Amino acid sequence: MSTDSWFAGRVSKRRAFAWPVGALALAAYVATLTAIAQHTAVSAFPGLPTYSLTGHVAAMVLLGCASVLVAATLWRQAHPAMAALVLAATAAGPMVLVAVPIRGSFVAPTSMDTVWWWHVVVAGCVLALLLLWTLAVVAPPAGERPPRPLLAFASDTAVFTVVAAVGFVVCWNHSWALLESVGGLPALGWALLAAGSTVAVRHANRRTCALIVASLAVAIGLMALVYLDRGGWPQVAGWEYDGMESPVVLSAQVAIVAAAGPALGIALRAVRVPRSLHPAAV
Repeated sequence: MSTDSWFAGRVSKRRAFAWPVGALALAAYVATLTAIAQHTAVSAFPGLPTYSLTGHVAAMVLLGCASVLVAATLWRQAHPAMAALVLAATAAGPMVLVAVPIRGSFVAPTSMDTVWWWHVVVAGCVLALLLLWTLAVVAPPAGERPPRPLLAFASDTAVFTVVAAVGFVVCWNHSWALLESVGGLPALGWALLAAGSTVAVRHANRRTCALIVASLAVAIGLMALVYLDRGGWPQVAGWEYDGMESPVVLSAQVAIVAAAGPALGIALRAVRVPRSLHPAAV
């Protein structure tokens, strides 16, 4: 076996190993916070009904998997900034549900949400997990890829920006009589995730495209099943304390935007930029 083949085999095994390890790490983090929060709620209000801890953890882990898959694909396509934006937006937006009130003192005195700094701490930890997970998936030789042609980079940036802007407006639109609209951060998170999936699918191979579409569909489907299956919002484990309502992160608008992202990427696959426009050739 040549040295290159041996190294390629090691990299492939490392990437394969990164997926279960990353998923387990995220699951352990979400489960720990949620279990503590439910214990706090039941201790303060004996007999309080609780929601599905397993379902909540599974939904957050699948959403994390989808975001890492999109970010890793973008990273391999020489779009590290887009990848980082997707991860940060997912951690602070749709995964805001992880910031459950593990103590009564974490409940904000002027609202039915937790204090702002607790959201920052939890989102920071989630982002660190997602980023490490992504870096493990895009192990070398991903960093040795040549830079993307200048016009192609500009085209991808324009597509990402437009899809993110339109997706945000759609997700945060309160005039639709479908489901309750999501908040600002969840709307931005879903919009950037959809924009990232558009660019990722635009240049990825068919197998990766299928994985991105399937991961987003399964994640949103499970979230709908876990959080909306018993009469509507809220149905999120860990947010039972004193009648608190968890942040709204899912709506019909969200499902439309999430589906439109990969669909637009598939439609744009026919648009190609000539290699002669590579900056080195100008």
